[in-house]
This record gives sequence, structure tokens and C-alpha cells, in this order.
Amino acid sequence: MIGEAASVALGWLVGKVTDEAATRTAEGAIKRVLRKRADAAREIALQEIAAGREHVILDIPAQDEAVAILWRYLRAAEEGTARLNLRLMASILAGHNEAPFIHASEFLRWADLVTSLSEIEIVFLATLHRECLRQHEHSEAADEAARRCLIPRFFADEEAYTIAGLALVRTGLIVQISIVGMSGAGLLGGQFKTAPAMMQLGRIADLEGVLAREDGWRG
Repeated sequence: MIGEAASVALGWLVGKVTDEAATRTAEGAIKRVLRKRADAAREIALQEIAAGREHVILDIPAQDEAVAILWRYLRAAEEGTARLNLRLMASILAGHNEAPFIHASEFLRWADLVTSLSEIEIVFLATLHRECLRQHEHSEAADEAARRCLIPRFFADEEAYTIAGLALVRTGLIVQISIVGMSGAGLLGGQFKTAPAMMQLGRIADLEGVLAREDGWRG
């Protein structure tokens, strides 16, 4: 069941509410939702900035670059982007002490990619990236380690993991390194490794920290 204010807001949206008082109620309900989302996004951003580079926004040379980055981040929050996605976006914004500052155009490109991901896809990517670093990019060993971390906690079985990996190839962040086979149990094989774009993302965002700071998502 939706609340009275939300119901009025929905009615206002589809043109069924014309009363001035009801319209004000609808507009107020929408503003409260947006304010709540903005407040949550601000808290997430401050946490990631605290974990990343100090004074990151103040250190961006051009003011219009900083405004463009913050505006894109807040727009994602207002649109209802999931917390884990916002946290990853905020980590990109904050950066690492050893990473160069990114320009607004680069942040906007990453933001579009991050908002296109599901939360479970972010967990997949971060886990595979971590294991690739641990295995010194020994692809098969890294994929096997990622599977052990993610199955069955996040993926029910090998087939679900493989389907997720195949879907993520679209992003250019991972590549497929073995052919998918079929058996009576479903899809088999389909090993994956991180692509150069994923390594770049790992340099500008604290992937492990993003999962650790958002409860329940660490692979």
C-alpha cells in the first residue's frame, strides 16, 4: 500500500488531481522524496571522500568541472539509483591518493556505465578484479577464485554466474576467455577475466572499500 501523499502525487502526475491544495500536497511529497535521496547521496559521498583523497572537489582546477561532476552524481541519486551504485560513483568522484584527478567528461562516462549496472553485477566485477590482482592476472585461477567467493552466496550455481558474466561483457570491463558449453545442468564454462577498462576503474575507485562500506555486498 502506498501512502496518502504518494497516492496524491501519482494522481497529480496522471492529471487526475486539479485541486490546488492537492497539487501542493503532491509537489510536497515529491520534494520530500528527492530531498531524502539527496541527503542519502550526500552521506555516501562524504564517506567515500573521507576514504579517498582529501578535498577532492576543492582540488579540481575548474569550478565548472566540479559542478558538472556533482550535478551528475546528484541526478543519479534523484533518479533512484541504488546505494551500491551511488557509492561506486562517489568512489570514482573521490579517487585514490595515487590516481590522477578525472575530468568531468571522464566522470560522466563512468557514471553512465555505473548506473547501467545492477548491484549484483558490481559485486561480480569487484570480486573478479580483486582475484585477478591476487592471482597476478592468471586468468583461469582468478575466475575460479571469484566463483568460489560468489557461489552460492550471490549466484545460485555455475550457470547463474556464467549468465551474469556473459551479460557483463557488454560493458567492456571483462572479456570471455573460454567457450560456454551446455549440459543437462545448464550452461557450463564461460570463464572471464578483467579487461583494461576494468583495471582503469580499479585504479580510480576503491572497489573493495565500496563493497565493505555497503553492508552485505562483499564477495
